[in-house]
Amino acid sequence: MSRFAGFLLVVSGLMSGAETMRPAPRLSSYYKLVLTYDTNVFRYSDSDLDSFRISINPDRFPVRSADDLDAALSAGLKYRFKQGRRFGHLGARFKSHLYVSNQDKSYGLGAVEASVPAWSGARCRAEFIWMPGYLIRYYRPAGQDDYRACRFTEFLVRAEATQELWRLSLTPYYAFEVDDYLSLFDYYDTRAHRPGVRVGFEVVRGLDLAAEYGLKLASARGPVPDISYLQYGFRVWVSSRPKNLDRLSFGASYGHEMRTFTTENSGELDPSHAGREDLIEDVELEVGYRLGNVKLVLAYQLAWREAFSPYSERIEDIKQYGQNRVSLGAVVTPGLGERSR
Repeated sequence: MSRFAGFLLVVSGLMSGAETMRPAPRLSSYYKLVLTYDTNVFRYSDSDLDSFRISINPDRFPVRSADDLDAALSAGLKYRFKQGRRFGHLGARFKSHLYVSNQDKSYGLGAVEASVPAWSGARCRAEFIWMPGYLIRYYRPAGQDDYRACRFTEFLVRAEATQELWRLSLTPYYAFEVDDYLSLFDYYDTRAHRPGVRVGFEVVRGLDLAAEYGLKLASARGPVPDISYLQYGFRVWVSSRPKNLDRLSFGASYGHEMRTFTTENSGELDPSHAGREDLIEDVELEVGYRLGNVKLVLAYQLAWREAFSPYSERIEDIKQYGQNRVSLGAVVTPGLGERSR
């Protein structure tokens, strides 16, 4: 063998080895089933619940039950690719909520996303979500006497950038939301700008804190009724995975939102929204246990809303409600390529 041929063999071997060691794109997926018992699926007020139970004005409550069992099925697929020395990903997910008693309440949503590495310690992410045919409850359209299903389709586009530094992560984001209601309720059609920021901090290994603050500036079509509003809100999370019990995980969160309706309509013209403010809060607790590729989850959520209005006595649909949700679910993450973590 000549020296030149030997040189070619060495170069070929080096190139082949480099190709073998190059990280291949990674494909991962998850499948999730969560069963949730919801005590107030339509978010009725106490007075509405009383009216429903004793069949006062039944046309207003064409539902089978105020509580329900929600079977939520979801699945997601993520394709990770290398960009330079770091990785980005493309992903898609789908979720379907199937209600046992009130099947008209069932709905689904789909989303696609892309995440790419940016400057040092940073990544950018974009997401598009589509949710068709979500039923709020049954309302009387303006100028009509019959109660109809009030549904809307939602489109949401979100962009964010995350900067990581030591144990801290900072994520400013912006989202634009479009809610398109059925033609009978066109006056509810809404466009909303949603800027915000999220901060995460790893206190110690296995203990994380996070907080998020966001605004929502919603402009409705109107003119009467006019559901335009300005909302600010924050949420805090704490999550833990004990060092000696790494199969177990615990999480807790608290959310607080204050919504101020901004209509210029008078109380005589639009008593449901003129001068009204809503306080919306929720608390959630979660325990998880992992068995290989399966994670079992038990969760509890308590949510409530208080409405403050100078025209409370004229509001037909009282807006205050309380809601309890207990969930039991399983998440399966089989590896298609490298296992998702």
